[in-house]
Amino acid sequence: MIAFVFWPSCLFGQLNFYEVLGPFDKVTIPIKYENGFLTTQVVINKYLTLNFIVDTGAEVSFVFNPWTLEVLGLQPSQEVKVLGADLNEEMEAWIYRDVLLELPRTNSFKTDLMVLKDQDFLLDSYIGEQIDGILGAQVFRGMTLKINYLNQTLTLMKGDEFLKESNDYESQPIKILASKPYLTVKDNQDKDLIMLIDTGAAIDAMRYFESEEELPELVYEGQLGVGISGQIDGYIGIENDLRICNMDIPQLVVNYQTVDSIPDERLAFAKRDGILGNIFLSQFVVAIDYKTEKIYFKKNRRFREKARYNMTGMTIKAFGQGLNQYYVDSVIKGSPAAIAGIKRGDILVRINGSKYKFRTIESIYRLFSKKEDKTIKLKIIRNGQILKKQFQLKRYLN
Repeated sequence: MIAFVFWPSCLFGQLNFYEVLGPFDKVTIPIKYENGFLTTQVVINKYLTLNFIVDTGAEVSFVFNPWTLEVLGLQPSQEVKVLGADLNEEMEAWIYRDVLLELPRTNSFKTDLMVLKDQDFLLDSYIGEQIDGILGAQVFRGMTLKINYLNQTLTLMKGDEFLKESNDYESQPIKILASKPYLTVKDNQDKDLIMLIDTGAAIDAMRYFESEEELPELVYEGQLGVGISGQIDGYIGIENDLRICNMDIPQLVVNYQTVDSIPDERLAFAKRDGILGNIFLSQFVVAIDYKTEKIYFKKNRRFREKARYNMTGMTIKAFGQGLNQYYVDSVIKGSPAAIAGIKRGDILVRINGSKYKFRTIESIYRLFSKKEDKTIKLKIIRNGQILKKQFQLKRYLN
């Protein structure tokens, strides 16, 4: 899970969508959807091409490495504080004003960029490719943003352009606050939950909780994701019978983060009860109308009545020069991987007979989510020793 919160937001200038689209009513941009993240290429100052995550949960755009803008001769104008997805630890950053950006097939446009002072934050190992920054939601102000996860396209539209195809979609009003979209969801107790639509979060959903009585009967303690302040820990479980945008969602994998770890004023600033992330959103074509404050959903072939998730209980990270070697980053207690004796730090040598270098993180997680009772055979290296482990995939969250 990756998300950024900046406060106060009034320090950033507003972007006119006509600068982005120019004379066109709509522009379709190629994107990649891998391992729960949307990425696209961004050209800075007509010179440097970088790989950015498309993040509706971040107000402004980020570059991770200060060298990126320094090499272009750009100078920061202001220092600010930024919060991560856990709404806890602050980090220092610089604002760069009026930087020229260009997305594939769009006009060049000027916007403010933020650069983290701490260069230790890297997403590359979680995705398996180089990630240079984040494209924030401020870029989409005044437009409709349509994401087609299957076709791997992002379409920007102005005016009433999307209404020509909207009859095939379920729709619901949303609130746009600080450029970010918030949707009201009904839980199985008919309680309203305000959820941030966050394409920078590689999860189904996350909710905040105050006491363990609010959690489902069956939950597992584990790593929820990664933010700029590091690992985010909490609980993982399944919620049943949610209602989202006039659709019944029988099952949804939910991460739970306690509010005890979040200062009250920051939780109030976030204006949300939780997050809906890419893993859930990827079951639909999603359109966010920032002008009329409305969201649209249309199911695609990825939609599942049963929640689909990683049935090993372990997460992996890439390392090495080509980011094509993998090790175990975390293991959920009580999961199939944990019961089989898999430990954090184990290096994967073979997975079901194939060498690591022939796989990607995306393909590994597809295998881990494919079919219950499928046998997973691993050859690992631990403390210089080669070990063999075997277990079956189980829907351990159900």
